[in-house]
Amino acid sequence: MKKISLLFCAALIAFVAGAAHAAPAKYPWVIDTLDVRLVARDDNSYRITETYGVTFNERRHGIQRNLPLKSYRGNPVEIRGISTGGRPFSTRRDGGNLTVRIGDPDKWANAAERYTLSYIYDIGDDGLKNMDELYYNILADYDTITNKMTFTIEMPHPFDAGRLNFTHGLKGSRDNTHVEWDVDGTVSDGAVITGRLTRVNQPHEQLTVALPLPKGYYTAAAGRTHRNEEAPLVNLWTALSTAGASFLLWYFLGRERKIFPSVEFYPPPGLTPADAGYVMNKDVSQMDVISFIIYWADKGCLHISDVASGFSLRKLREMAPEAKPYEKKLFDAMFSRVSGGQVTTSGLASEEFYSDLDKARKEVKLSHKKDPETRIFKRGNRSLLVVAPSFIWLSAIIFATIDSMDSDAAVEILFYTCVSWFVLTLMGTLIGATIKHIRGRKLNVGTYIVAAVLTAIFGSISVYFSLLGGVHLAALLVPSALMMMDCNRRTDLGLKYLERLTGFKTFLETAERDRIDILANENPQYFYNVLPYAVTLGVTDTWAKKFEHVGLRPPEWYDSGETESRFSSLSFASNISAGLSGFAKSVDASRPSSDSDSSDSSDGGSSGGGSGGGSGDSW
Repeated sequence: MKKISLLFCAALIAFVAGAAHAAPAKYPWVIDTLDVRLVARDDNSYRITETYGVTFNERRHGIQRNLPLKSYRGNPVEIRGISTGGRPFSTRRDGGNLTVRIGDPDKWANAAERYTLSYIYDIGDDGLKNMDELYYNILADYDTITNKMTFTIEMPHPFDAGRLNFTHGLKGSRDNTHVEWDVDGTVSDGAVITGRLTRVNQPHEQLTVALPLPKGYYTAAAGRTHRNEEAPLVNLWTALSTAGASFLLWYFLGRERKIFPSVEFYPPPGLTPADAGYVMNKDVSQMDVISFIIYWADKGCLHISDVASGFSLRKLREMAPEAKPYEKKLFDAMFSRVSGGQVTTSGLASEEFYSDLDKARKEVKLSHKKDPETRIFKRGNRSLLVVAPSFIWLSAIIFATIDSMDSDAAVEILFYTCVSWFVLTLMGTLIGATIKHIRGRKLNVGTYIVAAVLTAIFGSISVYFSLLGGVHLAALLVPSALMMMDCNRRTDLGLKYLERLTGFKTFLETAERDRIDILANENPQYFYNVLPYAVTLGVTDTWAKKFEHVGLRPPEWYDSGETESRFSSLSFASNISAGLSGFAKSVDASRPSSDSDSSDSSDGGSSGGGSGGGSGDSW
């Protein structure tokens, strides 16, 4: 019986061992040992040597490294001097990486292999103004585990070892508890950093060194960049094309038409002060909607009193039926947070009233966009505002691509880009002509002129780009962007409103005394009727000075504590304007602020946040 038990146990152990051997490995390949040696040079280039001991659990030809062609700050880097210790290898550009494959595509690798990859990773001038740094991912993003990892870093000059830090883990980690390192000053005038990971490195975990250095530490790095010599020529024509196309679109479709202002004593009927601000300035400011406080008071909806913290606003009655929907919403929101129908401007600012003001600003604009009969700006402006960033975006893409690629690849990309634009322009023109011919409509000669000019511009890039010298690209791109951003052609109604409001504003600034007297006699409330529009149009003080001689009576809707005999139109207007401005500042101060995160070596860095590194796998 004892022999049977022993035989059974032996058979069970053999079965389990055989099943474990037959089961597929968790990873197709495993890095048993990895040693990385980084030698930093005075020109901010690094000689990197990576030595791998690997085990392949499935058939593979070898290993693959994907080396980033840009630093973590987005600057182009140069990778050269690639060596694999005599083993066959190949390289190719793959997106933003230089991919290095080690191994023979016609042979399978052995189950256990040892590889050495050596290369120079040249960053050059890193563009940092106040310091230099070593911020480098010495352990890449591998798709397998690394059982043992060691590293050596040789620095050309002494440094403050107290600022040295290593971070380890998934991208963004700031953990340094699994890294051991030591600094030894054995280099002639520099130092050597040695270290290791104290645990198995899991897939996609990285190790990054972060070391801030004094400016000028890399004595030969200043001014060294890795940009294409032919890039300025290509970029020049790209910028010229962008500027030319933008100008044509702006001139024919987006340029504002000339106006002929008329003399006006009142604002156009049906326009609130916020509407007037939108017509004149193409946007609705916070002050435009805050001016409703005077507008509503003048219409008998609320009473304004001076208090120590600003204004006290007391609700007198509901909004009139003819009031705009956004007016009613904002008015109701003003008193919705309190009972008794009385609020203070300081209380509103502390109650997140900014959100109600923002909604009102949006709704003012929407009220003139949804209904074709009240639309102020042409709908086609939206399309042009999409096209404009597209031009700039295309230029930026081409610039960035050219800067990070060899000249032949850059020219090829540019050529096919131009061909694509040429074909699309030609097809669009032909399709448009066909549709108009079918409908029996008269052809628009301007469309053909624009199409022909665009085709000529983009076609000429690929033919003449090598014949011209450099021009500062920003000088061409900035005017292009400004022209396209000014695509705000108004509708006929919008143009009419602009002419009347422009004439009205001119009158407020230049009105003569005799005309003021006539208007004040005809309408004793004329000054107060116009005041909210003067606030929106930015001529409050100028307008108020013209009524100093009239002897105005204080409005019934305002209580300042002053006697009637001391009342001054200028003092009143200045007080109201200052109170509204203070309210606007309080509202802005109540807005939540957003902080933007930025990181470099000076704050200790983060795993995977530096230059170099990249990723690695098997093939």
